Amino acid sequence: DEFPWNFSSIPLLVGLFIGFTPSKINKYFLSYFATFGLLAGIWGMFNPNTFVPTVGLNVYHMLCYGAFIALAVLIFYSQSIRIEIGTFLKALPVFALMISVAISFNEIAHVISPNHKISLFELSRHDESITPVYSWLHNLFYSSDNVVGILEFVYCVLFYIVLVSAFAILPLLVMIIIKKK
Repeated sequence: DEFPWNFSSIPLLVGLFIGFTPSKINKYFLSYFATFGLLAGIWGMFNPNTFVPTVGLNVYHMLCYGAFIALAVLIFYSQSIRIEIGTFLKALPVFALMISVAISFNEIAHVISPNHKISLFELSRHDESITPVYSWLHNLFYSSDNVVGILEFVYCVLFYIVLVSAFAILPLLVMIIIKKK
């Protein structure tokens, strides 16, 4: 992935917007940070592909991902957003926007420089994906001419959105269950 437009670093960008947006829009960014940002932090902390030979970068990654997790917990704890399904529904449009921008950048980059591999969010029709589970479906459609057809790509993206959303909602569902007890 190309920094800063990969799943695990998007909370950094969203965090910038939190301080500069009106409170109604801010709830959407906070909801994204507390759900998908929490998932990004957990994913980054436990994904072996995150680690590189440079120790300093590994420390930096772990600090960032640990901060995502801590801030997501703090957002819930401070009651800036509610522990309810509505929070997840507010996070989805932000996630969809980030996916849309990443796909647009991927397509523009491919037109400008077809030989340069750019796969923001690992969602490019023109390059193989390394994202677990999603990559299986993507590689199934990946043809000998090194491209995925438009319709097949739409299926792949929808699968990606459903898969990531399912994992992002899990911690929220656990908190809802705990809150009811």
